[in-house]
Order: sequence, then structure tokens, then C-alpha cells
Amino acid sequence: MTLENGTYIIINQLTKGPIGGAEQVGDLSKVISLPGGVRPPLWKLTKERDGLYRLTQEPGAPVEIDRLLFLSDRDEDKDRATWKVEHVPQQGRNAYIITNAKSDGPSSGWVVTDYELYTQVAVRPLIVFPTYPPRYPPGEVFDIVRVNSDDDAN
Repeated sequence: MTLENGTYIIINQLTKGPIGGAEQVGDLSKVISLPGGVRPPLWKLTKERDGLYRLTQEPGAPVEIDRLLFLSDRDEDKDRATWKVEHVPQQGRNAYIITNAKSDGPSSGWVVTDYELYTQVAVRPLIVFPTYPPRYPPGEVFDIVRVNSDDDAN
């Protein structure tokens, strides 16, 4: 299922909690797993081409730095803020994996590595179970759910 431009929440299937920016580290914010009871952070998804999307959330866009996910609004990170968002319907109606947009070499994706709340999202090669259709561990799968918002009209 192709995602339309708009406002979404992103929930990890392992922790059942939303994903969002939180702890500030210099001019970056860590992207972490949050508890299920908190107000979920809103993500803006903008389709670019061929399953590639620019994802943004205040204060910036998600970028990989040293195999971890951060939000950045630095100019030097703008080109790294595009991600491939691939529907995996075998794992749920709103289930997706999010991988980097590399065209050379193996891609890596968003991974929540632990049930612990406030764990920073990692960017690692994804594990694929040898089934048809392929299945992924729940820490690698995210439910991306559209939110009705006045911003969607833009």
C-alpha cells in the first residue's frame, strides 16, 4: 500500500509504542521508542519517487549517524534524510519496513533492538525470515498510521 503525503504516527511492532525524537545530543535529537501511553509524535511523510519518502518531525529529519537514528536539521544532513518505506502486508495492514535509500551495497533499516522503553532506534542490516512472503522480526516492523490533520491539505 502506497502512503500518500501527509501526517502519520509510527509505532514499532515490538514495543507497541510510538517512535519519535526526544533527548537532545548537541544539535541532534535521538529517535527513540516511547511508551504506549504517551501522545505519539507526528511525522510528516512526503513521497519523492519509487517508494522513497522524506520523513520529518520537529526538529528535523531522521538520519543515520554511527548506526543510530537521529533527527537533524543540519544542512549537511539534508541529502541523507530520504528513506525507502516498503509495505509488508503479511505483518499487518499498516506494517512497513524503513530502509536507507542506498543504491549500492546492502541496505540497512530502522530497528528497535530492545523491549526497553526509550531505546534509541538503530540502523542495521535487516533480518529476513526464510518464508514466503518474507517476514521480519517485530523490532524491524513499524505500523505507519495516517492522522487526520489540517496540515495534510498542504
